[in-house]
Amino acid sequence: MKKILMIGNGFDLAHGLPTSYKNFLKFCEIINNFFLYQTVNAETANQNVENYFGEYTTIKQRLRKEFSTFVLEPSKNPFEILNKIADKAIQEFYKMICDNIWIKYFFYIEKSNKLQENWIDLEVEIFKVIQYFENTSKDNENSSVKEMKFYLKDANSKKNYPEKSTEILEIDLRRMTRALEIYLTEFVEGIPLEEFHKKGYIEDIAPDYVLSFNYTDTYSRLYDTSNNVEYDYIHGYARYNNTESTNNMVLGISESLPDESKNKDLRFVTFKKYYQRIYKKTGNKYLSWLKDLENSIIRTEKQNLEIENHNKTLFAGPHPQNLKQQAKICKTDPIPKYELYILGHSLDVTDGDIIRRFLCCNNITTTIYYLDNGIDLKEKISNLIRIIGQDELISRTGDLETIKFKPIPSDS
Repeated sequence: MKKILMIGNGFDLAHGLPTSYKNFLKFCEIINNFFLYQTVNAETANQNVENYFGEYTTIKQRLRKEFSTFVLEPSKNPFEILNKIADKAIQEFYKMICDNIWIKYFFYIEKSNKLQENWIDLEVEIFKVIQYFENTSKDNENSSVKEMKFYLKDANSKKNYPEKSTEILEIDLRRMTRALEIYLTEFVEGIPLEEFHKKGYIEDIAPDYVLSFNYTDTYSRLYDTSNNVEYDYIHGYARYNNTESTNNMVLGISESLPDESKNKDLRFVTFKKYYQRIYKKTGNKYLSWLKDLENSIIRTEKQNLEIENHNKTLFAGPHPQNLKQQAKICKTDPIPKYELYILGHSLDVTDGDIIRRFLCCNNITTTIYYLDNGIDLKEKISNLIRIIGQDELISRTGDLETIKFKPIPSDS
């Protein structure tokens, strides 16, 4: 029986890596302040790093090296000091976040205490903005959307931006995604993963396949010592030697339009995850895994039918108890099944199209790990209802028994 491990951002967080939205946004804030507020001295810049990234030695040392050796100069234009920065990754990172309307928007949301610490909230906030612009009635305008409209109006007044809001939103989402790639590859991946980071219950899974919604290779770095696991990075794979245009990371939303409009109104299709997967060619190896299972089932059922017919012919004569005939009986094979383990994924509807394919397969038994904190299990059940519906969920956690929940061990 083959095993699939499906992981989300919670997997990296469980291994002590600062990959949450809050981590990335704080990094943006530190870099942005360094360039934007040149009257801040190096000591203050270093203290900001210490306060938030102090436990991550490699990140702290790299930033402090740059901040400690650089003399901040009063200036109205932060780009006047950009070329004086020795660290090329910090240079490019700032170019990607400077005057980025999505970064501005998330700074605003964070200060308004509306945003929590995971990636799904980031995507939900993007969803709200895109849904507003898709909605011609404009009934869902709130203070956050008004703030985004202000940023767009300001951006439209600058010569280096096109006049259409759609293009501005798309350009700056692409820039923000590249900034995230730089953060993950140049700073997070520099954090060493040691033996003590390993979790016993994860090692015990020993999957044949890993379906990752992350951009990082944490599982392969820490657990895949034999290099026998097949991977599918469904949202792309972070590489520093990419550029803004070659970056293949998927960062977007689920379909936001009703069925009667989704194939006609394509103004914001570039923000949809399914479009980005196709355009960025992230691949869909998981479909071949499911196809292999389907083909194995078909072959086994065909073979079993032939065996059953063969066994019936053995006793077609007048002496069904003939010992020689008994010895010729062939056994049928069990129908192939896969085991799926979901770890560190919120099961949010933004990835529901892929998750549904696995959960609604009768020949896949799914184990969903959850934090035993009284909240996580409730949220996962609620999200599953949104993905497959309550009747399907009741059936699969009941009589079919293809979905079960398991708490993450307390010592992990």
